[in-house]
Amino acid sequence: MRSVSLFEAKTHLSNLINEVIKNQESVAISKHGHKVVMLVPIKTQHSDARNVIREMRLLSKEIGRGKITLKEILAMRDEGRK
Repeated sequence: MRSVSLFEAKTHLSNLINEVIKNQESVAISKHGHKVVMLVPIKTQHSDARNVIREMRLLSKEIGRGKITLKEILAMRDEGRK
């Protein structure tokens, strides 16, 4: 991970943002030699979202048929919180 000074970040913010987007890597910004802020890329995961939606639809059908109990649903919910 690259680190830049606050002065450099202010001077070249647009270039830093483009670099973060292009490389999908964070850049730390330092003030008086101490890292204080990070520019972090937002990763879109469209394929993952589609998979989750597909799984939710399948789960919904199974719930409607009575194949999944409330206890199993709560266990899946709790597993997702870990």
